[in-house]
Amino acid sequence: MQKALYPEGPEVCHALVLHPPAGIAGGDELTLQIDVGEGARALVTTPGAGKWYRSRQPDGIQLARQTLDFSVGAGGMLEWLPQEAIVFDRVRGRADTTVRLAGDGVFVGLDLLCLGRTASGERFTAGSLAIASRIERDGRLLWHEQGRIEGGSRLLDSPVGLRGQPVTGTLLVAAEGIDTALLEACRAVQPAVGEGGVT
Repeated sequence: MQKALYPEGPEVCHALVLHPPAGIAGGDELTLQIDVGEGARALVTTPGAGKWYRSRQPDGIQLARQTLDFSVGAGGMLEWLPQEAIVFDRVRGRADTTVRLAGDGVFVGLDLLCLGRTASGERFTAGSLAIASRIERDGRLLWHEQGRIEGGSRLLDSPVGLRGQPVTGTLLVAAEGIDTALLEACRAVQPAVGEGGVT
């Protein structure tokens, strides 16, 4: 973290996570731990796209690993809104996110993936990225999801998979109550390209 910024006023701290290599290569392990105290509010983002670099495999599989470990105290809020992550062809990666909420703590988190470097014509034809996310409130499991995206898989182009779209994203909101009007307004918004849904 470089320094705290307060563009919304003193109530919300904005912070940029700076990672000079801007990505994770095979054999790297990157861990980010954030603890938002009771009643505190923070928005954490990145200055640019993250990258999952191609894994070199001279001696077998070299796994690249990212671990996000977040805690939010009662009355606190963490907004984790990084820029997209570009997944290079032939990556071998694993991304784990754990969020622990206390009391009425709130978490808003974004996971946006670009599969392959599409601007240069690269597709995600080989390798894999395993993703797992877990959210708990006062030690009780609220959300647990895991998946694996395989490069070159038929699901990348399948109508029951990504339908050939190279970008996919998930926005999770964990809060004690969601305003119904806000939820309906979000459901009314449609993406310009591809498909989206709010559940």
